[in-house]
Amino acid sequence: MHIKSMSELRAVLSEEIDKVRDKKTTPQVLKAITNAIGKYLFSVKLELDYCKMTGKTPHLRLLDANSEIKVVKATVKPTSKAA
Repeated sequence: MHIKSMSELRAVLSEEIDKVRDKKTTPQVLKAITNAIGKYLFSVKLELDYCKMTGKTPHLRLLDANSEIKVVKATVKPTSKAA
């Protein structure tokens, strides 16, 4: 299965939760799926953070076609220590 959007990702999670409730799968299977999805989403967050810091535009297939991402370039303010 190839998940193409966040909507599809949510649908997969919802279906898997329903399967656990209906006893068609085990909680361990759901845990493995959510663990893998969590790691994937963490990598997406890293890419978005990188784009935000570098001012680049992210190109992520997982986002819905009608989703818009506003990337704000990060600014680092120097800190001064009082002597």
